Amino acid sequence: MIAARNPARMLSRLAGPGVTAVPHTTFVPASTNRPALYCEEVVDGVRHDRVNAWRRRRASAPTTPSRDADVAVTPVSMARATLDDRLNQLPEQLARFTEYLDTVVAEVRVAGDLDAAGAEVEDAHREALAKVAEAERRTAAERARREAESQAAEADTQHADTDAAEDAITETGSAAPYFTC
Repeated sequence: MIAARNPARMLSRLAGPGVTAVPHTTFVPASTNRPALYCEEVVDGVRHDRVNAWRRRRASAPTTPSRDADVAVTPVSMARATLDDRLNQLPEQLARFTEYLDTVVAEVRVAGDLDAAGAEVEDAHREALAKVAEAERRTAAERARREAESQAAEADTQHADTDAAEDAITETGSAAPYFTC
Protein backbone atom coordinates (compact mmCIF):
# COMPACT_ATOMS: atom_id res chain seq x y z
CA MET A 1 0.00 0.00 0.00
CA ILE A 2 2.85 2.42 0.77
CA ALA A 3 4.38 1.92 -2.66
CA ALA A 4 0.99 2.44 -4.28
CA ARG A 5 0.52 5.71 -2.41
CA ASN A 6 3.94 7.23 -3.09
CA PRO A 7 6.26 5.21 -5.34
CA ALA A 8 8.86 8.01 -5.58
CA ARG A 9 9.27 8.02 -1.81
CA MET A 10 9.61 4.26 -1.83
CA LEU A 11 12.34 4.33 -4.47
CA SER A 12 14.25 7.15 -2.78
CA ARG A 13 14.17 5.31 0.51
CA LEU A 14 15.30 2.01 -0.90
CA ALA A 15 17.83 3.31 -3.40
CA GLY A 16 21.00 4.30 -1.64
CA PRO A 17 24.51 5.19 -2.76
CA GLY A 18 25.59 2.84 -5.54
CA VAL A 19 22.05 1.58 -6.22
CA THR A 20 20.62 3.04 -9.39
CA ALA A 21 17.43 1.02 -9.74
CA VAL A 22 15.37 -0.92 -7.27
CA PRO A 23 13.56 -3.92 -8.72
CA HIS A 24 9.84 -4.01 -8.08
CA THR A 25 8.87 -6.62 -5.56
CA THR A 26 5.64 -8.33 -4.75
CA PHE A 27 6.90 -9.57 -1.38
CA VAL A 28 4.05 -9.19 1.13
CA PRO A 29 4.58 -10.45 4.68
CA ALA A 30 1.62 -12.43 5.99
CA SER A 31 1.69 -10.61 9.34
CA THR A 32 0.83 -7.15 7.97
CA ASN A 33 -0.62 -7.75 4.51
CA ARG A 34 1.28 -4.68 3.27
CA PRO A 35 4.11 -4.56 0.76
CA ALA A 36 7.48 -4.62 2.45
CA LEU A 37 9.65 -1.51 2.46
CA TYR A 38 12.66 -3.60 1.46
CA CYS A 39 12.77 -6.08 -1.39
CA GLU A 40 14.86 -8.70 0.47
CA GLU A 41 16.89 -9.27 -2.71
CA VAL A 42 20.69 -9.31 -2.86
CA VAL A 43 22.08 -6.51 -5.04
CA ASP A 44 25.87 -6.13 -5.42
CA GLY A 45 26.40 -8.52 -2.55
CA VAL A 46 24.20 -6.57 -0.13
CA ARG A 47 20.81 -7.85 0.94
CA HIS A 48 18.12 -5.14 0.82
CA ASP A 49 16.51 -5.50 4.24
CA ARG A 50 15.80 -3.48 7.34
CA VAL A 51 19.00 -4.37 9.20
CA ASN A 52 21.36 -3.50 6.36
CA ALA A 53 19.52 -0.25 5.69
CA TRP A 54 19.95 0.71 9.34
CA ARG A 55 23.65 -0.14 9.22
CA ARG A 56 24.12 1.95 6.05
CA ARG A 57 22.31 4.95 7.58
CA ARG A 58 24.36 4.64 10.75
CA ALA A 59 27.64 4.40 8.81
CA SER A 60 26.80 7.44 6.69
CA ALA A 61 25.79 9.58 9.70
CA PRO A 62 28.34 12.24 10.65
CA THR A 63 30.39 11.37 13.69
CA THR A 64 31.34 13.81 16.41
CA PRO A 65 34.89 13.84 17.68
CA SER A 66 35.18 12.64 21.25
CA ARG A 67 37.04 14.54 23.95
CA ASP A 68 38.08 11.30 25.60
CA ALA A 69 41.08 10.95 23.29
CA ASP A 70 42.46 14.38 24.32
CA VAL A 71 41.90 13.78 28.02
CA ALA A 72 43.47 10.34 27.94
CA VAL A 73 46.68 11.72 26.42
CA THR A 74 47.30 14.37 29.09
CA PRO A 75 45.12 13.68 32.13
CA VAL A 76 47.37 15.43 34.68
CA SER A 77 47.84 18.58 32.60
CA MET A 78 44.13 18.81 31.89
CA ALA A 79 43.34 18.28 35.58
CA ARG A 80 45.75 21.05 36.60
CA ALA A 81 44.33 23.48 34.04
CA THR A 82 40.81 22.66 35.11
CA LEU A 83 41.70 22.97 38.78
CA ASP A 84 43.31 26.38 38.26
CA ASP A 85 40.24 27.56 36.40
CA ARG A 86 37.93 26.25 39.12
CA LEU A 87 40.01 27.83 41.89
CA ASN A 88 39.88 31.19 40.07
CA GLN A 89 36.07 30.94 39.87
CA LEU A 90 35.66 29.81 43.50
CA PRO A 91 35.41 33.26 45.21
CA GLU A 92 32.81 34.45 42.70
CA GLN A 93 30.80 31.26 43.07
CA LEU A 94 30.95 31.46 46.88
CA ALA A 95 29.79 35.09 46.82
CA ARG A 96 26.88 34.18 44.54
CA PHE A 97 25.97 31.21 46.75
CA THR A 98 26.16 33.33 49.92
CA GLU A 99 23.87 35.93 48.33
CA TYR A 100 21.45 33.19 47.34
CA LEU A 101 21.41 31.74 50.85
CA ASP A 102 20.82 35.20 52.36
CA THR A 103 17.75 35.71 50.15
CA VAL A 104 16.45 32.24 51.06
CA VAL A 105 16.88 32.94 54.79
CA ALA A 106 15.09 36.30 54.44
CA GLU A 107 12.19 34.69 52.58
CA VAL A 108 11.94 31.93 55.22
CA ARG A 109 11.79 34.57 57.95
CA VAL A 110 9.05 36.49 56.15
CA ALA A 111 7.07 33.33 55.42
CA GLY A 112 7.38 32.19 59.05
CA ASP A 113 6.33 35.54 60.61
CA LEU A 114 2.98 34.72 62.25
CA ASP A 115 2.21 38.34 63.16
CA ALA A 116 2.64 39.46 59.55
CA ALA A 117 0.52 36.53 58.33
CA GLY A 118 -2.22 37.43 60.83
CA ALA A 119 -2.14 41.07 59.77
CA GLU A 120 -2.35 40.02 56.11
CA VAL A 121 -5.39 37.85 56.85
CA GLU A 122 -7.05 40.66 58.82
CA ASP A 123 -6.41 43.09 55.95
CA ALA A 124 -7.94 40.67 53.46
CA HIS A 125 -10.94 40.13 55.76
CA ARG A 126 -11.40 43.88 56.25
CA GLU A 127 -11.17 44.45 52.50
CA ALA A 128 -13.75 41.72 51.84
CA LEU A 129 -16.12 43.22 54.42
CA ALA A 130 -15.74 46.65 52.82
CA LYS A 131 -16.60 45.19 49.42
CA VAL A 132 -19.66 43.43 50.85
CA ALA A 133 -20.82 46.61 52.61
CA GLU A 134 -20.39 48.64 49.40
CA ALA A 135 -22.37 46.04 47.44
CA GLU A 136 -25.16 46.07 50.05
CA ARG A 137 -25.22 49.90 50.00
CA ARG A 138 -25.54 49.91 46.20
CA THR A 139 -28.28 47.28 46.37
CA ALA A 140 -30.22 49.26 49.01
CA ALA A 141 -29.86 52.47 46.97
CA GLU A 142 -31.11 50.69 43.84
CA ARG A 143 -34.04 49.22 45.79
CA ALA A 144 -34.93 52.67 47.20
CA ARG A 145 -34.72 54.22 43.73
CA ARG A 146 -37.01 51.54 42.29
CA GLU A 147 -39.47 51.94 45.19
CA ALA A 148 -39.52 55.71 44.69
CA GLU A 149 -40.14 55.26 40.97
CA SER A 150 -42.88 52.75 41.69
CA GLN A 151 -44.57 55.10 44.19
CA ALA A 152 -44.26 58.03 41.79
CA ALA A 153 -45.82 55.97 39.01
CA GLU A 154 -48.62 54.85 41.33
CA ALA A 155 -49.25 58.45 42.46
CA ASP A 156 -49.34 59.56 38.81
CA THR A 157 -51.82 56.79 38.03
CA GLN A 158 -54.06 57.78 40.99
CA HIS A 159 -53.79 61.44 40.05
CA ALA A 160 -54.75 60.62 36.45
CA ASP A 161 -57.71 58.51 37.68
CA THR A 162 -58.86 61.33 39.97
CA ASP A 163 -58.55 63.86 37.16
CA ALA A 164 -60.49 61.58 34.83
CA ALA A 165 -63.26 61.16 37.42
CA GLU A 166 -63.42 64.91 38.01
CA ASP A 167 -63.55 65.54 34.26
CA ALA A 168 -66.33 63.00 33.91
CA ILE A 169 -68.31 64.70 36.68
CA THR A 170 -67.84 68.16 35.22
CA GLU A 171 -68.89 67.00 31.78
CA THR A 172 -72.12 65.47 32.97
CA GLY A 173 -72.88 68.49 35.11
CA SER A 174 -73.50 66.99 38.43
CA ALA A 175 -73.65 63.63 40.02
CA ALA A 176 -76.98 64.30 41.80
CA PRO A 177 -79.39 63.01 39.08
CA TYR A 178 -77.74 59.65 39.22
CA PHE A 179 -78.28 59.28 42.95
CA THR A 180 -82.01 59.95 43.14
CA CYS A 181 -84.21 57.44 44.74
